[in-house]
Amino acid sequence: AEADFYEGMATYDLAAGSSTNKKPDPTKFPEVIKLLSDWPSRHGESAPNLLGFVNYVLGRAYIATGEVEKAEEKYRLLGKAGGNLTAVLATSIFNSYNDQIEALKKEIDSLYSQKQLKEAEQAETNLDSVYKRAVAIGSDYFSGSDSPQYGISSLTLSYIEALGNWSEVETFGNKVIKAFEGSKDATTRNKVDQFVRASVGRAMLEQEKWQQAYDLLSAAEKANPKNYPVKRL
Repeated sequence: AEADFYEGMATYDLAAGSSTNKKPDPTKFPEVIKLLSDWPSRHGESAPNLLGFVNYVLGRAYIATGEVEKAEEKYRLLGKAGGNLTAVLATSIFNSYNDQIEALKKEIDSLYSQKQLKEAEQAETNLDSVYKRAVAIGSDYFSGSDSPQYGISSLTLSYIEALGNWSEVETFGNKVIKAFEGSKDATTRNKVDQFVRASVGRAMLEQEKWQQAYDLLSAAEKANPKNYPVKRL
């Protein structure tokens, strides 16, 4: 078990350049997958102390080869027991989906500019699908992390907003507010006031919760008079 593990780790180090201080060699990631993909079934029970790290490494390798859904499977297997490895893998998966989202947005703009409407509509359908996957991993990461990152949390909220799921924008947005409104970082607190409260306020307006929206947005403007996103709502 350990021999196979270390062979896989050595190849991963070459692929990621993680501990060799050498330039990463992404062409090695398929070999990492070949060496370790069946390691959990062969050695997981006899070497449980290594299983979590193997799943993490496989997850990173799948991301590098564009097999993000397989990386998600490894993320689920890690679970809360994976601790920091789970959080790092979740972040990597989320960032991969974010890259796909930005690429699809550019593709959609290009297709519309070329009057390729059918292709643009298909790309928008693909974009919604990626939004949903990003929301799923972002929400799971947020709920499972003791110290979630504001960046991932706010992007997850923006993706829920892009999908037009206003009740979920309100629910998740309030969780983000609760998690970060007491941050020691003034910039983060200002972002919560400027953007997260504005998103929750808009969600309330979309659901015709007029008084709740007014109360929330009035409090946000009072706390931060230069809160221009709130003023625009």
